[in-house]
Amino acid sequence: MTTTYSCYVDAHPAFEWQALLLCASLIHNAGVAPEDIIFHGSPDISESFLAALRSFGAQFEPTVQFDETHAYCNKIKQASSKRFSGYDTVVLCDCDLYFLGPLPQRPEGISAMGRQVDLGNPPLHMLREIYESAGLKEPEVVPTRYSTKASEETFASNWNGGLYVLSTRTLPRFAEAWERFARYLLQDHSDRLGQYRNHIDQIAFAMALDETGLPWQTLNPGHNHPTHLPAPTYAETAPASLHYHREQDALGQLTYAYSAPHATACATANAQIRELIGNRFLTDPSFEAVFSNWQQHKGTASSQELDHARGLFREARYMRHSARRLEHLASLQLDLHGKTVLEFGAGIGEHSQFFFDRGCSVLSVEPRASNCAEMRRKHTDPAEYLPAAGHRILQAAATDATKIFSQARFQIIYNYGLLYHMTDPLGFLKQSCTLASELYLLETAVSDLVTSQTQYSEDTTNATNAIEDQCLLVSRAEIFETMKSELPYVYVPRTQPAHEQFLRDWTTPREMTTGRHSAIFIGSTQPLDEAIFSPELLDYHD
Repeated sequence: MTTTYSCYVDAHPAFEWQALLLCASLIHNAGVAPEDIIFHGSPDISESFLAALRSFGAQFEPTVQFDETHAYCNKIKQASSKRFSGYDTVVLCDCDLYFLGPLPQRPEGISAMGRQVDLGNPPLHMLREIYESAGLKEPEVVPTRYSTKASEETFASNWNGGLYVLSTRTLPRFAEAWERFARYLLQDHSDRLGQYRNHIDQIAFAMALDETGLPWQTLNPGHNHPTHLPAPTYAETAPASLHYHREQDALGQLTYAYSAPHATACATANAQIRELIGNRFLTDPSFEAVFSNWQQHKGTASSQELDHARGLFREARYMRHSARRLEHLASLQLDLHGKTVLEFGAGIGEHSQFFFDRGCSVLSVEPRASNCAEMRRKHTDPAEYLPAAGHRILQAAATDATKIFSQARFQIIYNYGLLYHMTDPLGFLKQSCTLASELYLLETAVSDLVTSQTQYSEDTTNATNAIEDQCLLVSRAEIFETMKSELPYVYVPRTQPAHEQFLRDWTTPREMTTGRHSAIFIGSTQPLDEAIFSPELLDYHD
């Protein structure tokens, strides 16, 4: 028995990204051949999405909308597609479905398979009124699988619209009824349905199932498994496909609620999503464009948020601190021209410009949406020198970025002003050192000569501060030894930036120093000039 998988994709960054995740999960987890995946969608879908689909080997069929006033019914248009010829079974999916394993084969003689709804949407009394007005006989009534109300019931044919398995032999007959009932509901019941109007496609599916009398069978609740409900009834159900209802973070990873099966299954999916980004973001421009559009959509910031972020990074003290560090870096006579740079904790890209001036390409990693949005705004502002060409932006925590790009290598890792904002600075340092193919440039506050607590918290609402609850200062010696464990050559510069945070004398008694003190470290895969760099920690700098 041959099976094809289909999904309707609207021209929107969220749906295009979700469709790529669906495609990847079908290929890698459900064992579906790429040529058996057919996406239907709006003719104005982005060219980058189409190119990304082609790189996966999947197909696309331009398909007009069902009704411009009701996008939720667009999936109905798939049912009348001519692309299913030669297949016995078609599986209609929502974009926000992620497969962890294969579907069971549709039994011979069964025309439809699906999973009954979790909630009574719409309420049973509405379904009864609709069926009565349409002249349909009331079907079997069953309990919903999950509800906040005791003993909530619905029709047995009221299935969640995220996943339908249909026989192509009986599909033409079913598709006609499905479309007819959807148009009937839009015309005669749209206002009456109110908040349940978005379920018209689902209600029409039930009506078509009951009118045609086609034989059907329900799927195990592990298929089309909801991740947004704290349902104890799912505790012993191993999810085989996750319906995440658009609940995603900026990396496109699935977020979930409450129960252990959700956590385990979503962790598996999220590890695969990170791997997918790591494999394709740097090598497939079309995939990069779809993912970047998703991040930009997810991380939209208001003009007030952009102004606030810009103001924080451009306070006089902050700009002076940045200037002193960068002029010092420029004085070290390192080969920093024409390199690939991975920049951690990029903020609004104030340091990125240093590398663009030297002909580098830069991947800026920054966890805050407002900071990423400000970098993108600067791409279009001629008063800012932050060119879009050669500049990639990834909204992610630095720890996530190291996992995503664990198999990638960058000529320069730039880690200025981040390490002391982290809960596990040495763990991150050790992991991120493996990404450097030439140089690791590190500047951070250290615990040497600090009279206050080395473990502390920061105001996480400040866009220049930590995103983690707890921060930890570590010593110069700990940093130096950690870098030496991963890189063949580690140095400290013999000079320091011309700024009071950078001590020239590390023997000064603790009680004579105030505030935090910072240090610079250079890791390298090749030996450096020891007239400029010391291979040992220094007590005194020039």
